[in-house]
Amino acid sequence: MSKRDVQILLDAEKRQRPINRPYGRIQWKGTNVCMDVYCSCGASYHIDGDFVYYVRCLACDKVFATGTNIELIEVPEPESSICTHSDHSQERVGRGA
Repeated sequence: MSKRDVQILLDAEKRQRPINRPYGRIQWKGTNVCMDVYCSCGASYHIDGDFVYYVRCLACDKVFATGTNIELIEVPEPESSICTHSDHSQERVGRGA
């Protein structure tokens, strides 16, 4: 990935950071992904692929960077066996850490 591509991704990530909302970050490691894509033009489609750092809309030809932030949605307490807990030895403390 070129330095220009890295900067494009970093700039896109800064724009998508939610303010005062819980969110998580994905560390892309070049592994495969399965995702549904919804474009601003109204088109939607499904992607199964490796190294999906960018997505080109099949309908309007716009290109989007796949960001690293994901929305965290609060839910009632699930069964503890299906809930992943943070590793407190690596947990960051403080707001915006």
